[in-house]
Amino acid sequence: MAFTENWSDILTTQVDADSPINETLMQSIRSDLIFLKEYLAQNYTPVPDHDHDGVNSAFVSSVGDGAVTYPKIGGSQAGDVLLVSADTIRWTTSTTAVKLKEINTFRGGTFRVKWDQRSSIYPYVSYAQVYINGSPVGAVQTNPTQGYINMSVDIPGIKGDDLVQLYGWHLNGGSGGVYTYVQNFRIYAARAEGIVALID
Repeated sequence: MAFTENWSDILTTQVDADSPINETLMQSIRSDLIFLKEYLAQNYTPVPDHDHDGVNSAFVSSVGDGAVTYPKIGGSQAGDVLLVSADTIRWTTSTTAVKLKEINTFRGGTFRVKWDQRSSIYPYVSYAQVYINGSPVGAVQTNPTQGYINMSVDIPGIKGDDLVQLYGWHLNGGSGGVYTYVQNFRIYAARAEGIVALID
């Protein structure tokens, strides 16, 4: 675009204590302000909400490599697309919650978390619960049978780089030798993402 005003350098000697506020100085200030407005806005009328969406400012059509990290990207939605799995069988006889599985999400949103769970001896109940960064979330899942039951919970509010964990315990464990078994700890979303299992 053609600028309606040219940039005018204002000298230090024009704005010192002994210099008058005259027409030349004021015209230079006015010209510079108009030039900046036109230079920054180009073909757009500058107004608040200057977010480069193509409405009141130029649309940003590309982003440099590495400029946007996973925590800054919009959240995932729960779905049935498998993102990552930690399938190894893990077990515990602890009567208090201990970490058996762990996955780093790298980005936030709502994820569907699934796993298989069973007890070693019927009818003694096995217990497991999803944790985020060492804090429990969602409902405690139970299974008194010796056959695996698939558990599924949707966990909202997960943030980028959070650790999604599975803790298990057995109230009849300890010296009694009753185990809680878990396997196939998996995270799902509505579409594919990039996340990595830390403890399989």
